[in-house]
Amino acid sequence: MRQVDNDAEASRMFLTDPLILRTMLGLGVNGLPVDPATDFTDLIGDRDQRQWLRGAIQPITVRSIAGLLIAYLGEETLSEVGAAFQLASKGDRNSDDRKKAVLQVKQCQLDELDQFLDAPFYSLSPVAPRDQMISDLARIQAEWRERHNLPTTRSREPELKNYLRAWDLREGWENGEYRRGAIRLLKDVADTLGKNKSTTNNWYRSAFHLITGHDFSSANWQELMSAMHLTGLIEESVNPISVDRLKRAPSPRPVDDTTISEGRNRSGGGLVEGLAVSGSLFDPEQCITEILRLIDEGQTDDQIIDEIGLGEQVSKGIAFLRENRELDSKPLASK
Repeated sequence: MRQVDNDAEASRMFLTDPLILRTMLGLGVNGLPVDPATDFTDLIGDRDQRQWLRGAIQPITVRSIAGLLIAYLGEETLSEVGAAFQLASKGDRNSDDRKKAVLQVKQCQLDELDQFLDAPFYSLSPVAPRDQMISDLARIQAEWRERHNLPTTRSREPELKNYLRAWDLREGWENGEYRRGAIRLLKDVADTLGKNKSTTNNWYRSAFHLITGHDFSSANWQELMSAMHLTGLIEESVNPISVDRLKRAPSPRPVDDTTISEGRNRSGGGLVEGLAVSGSLFDPEQCITEILRLIDEGQTDDQIIDEIGLGEQVSKGIAFLRENRELDSKPLASK
């Protein structure tokens, strides 16, 4: 899978390549990501809108309102409202058709239009006393939590920098890019941060969830990160004699796994394998799977290197995969 550095080319591929589009939509990606190196001020623009980043309060777009109406209203009400919209579309904002359409909605004798949405949408008064608004919002929040049995949460914002620092050190993120092969073990990350391994593990796991949208597991890490960090290292270190046992089919497998958390324990291979193009028959992903199998069997690093026929330089990757397996049995500690 080739890397595309040009934004215009990446956009063209995303919109026109059926395989890429279907795969990305299956993963929940509906657009090109923002460059991770983008400065924070460039993300929020001229206005300070960092309050939206916290998630407690979110603005509502016109698109969202239109979607809610379509999803919520019944057929008869949709027909009446749709007719009003059709009438309004015949003139500009100050036209008589617009005024007639508004009046038509107001006079429509359908009870559904006077019901409240079963969603936390409210009109807030910017001139209301601050204490009164805070009190009313707190009461509304408590009612929603009780009605829908929602858990009480607390802000982790003060610790976000710690989470991202642990991620950056373990995954080799530096100066706006990932340094391929620059992975580090958690114990080394803990030493750099001056924290114990348990705290570092919690920070890294929290960052993994924030960045990927999935809980950490060795399978999820392999699906998302191994192609960048390990495949090149393994390709450089594998003994030519071992290549035959680590081959894959020379044609691409169909991409049907849209749930990353299922990992690779299914037939048909994972996302990286499914997108692989025909060419070199050596499959580093198959090699990683073989390493993990030997780790699960209790083999030492030296035994794995001898068994598969790898060079000594792959020891770092084996140690990392072994640590990932250990982390599977150490879930995120509650605080």
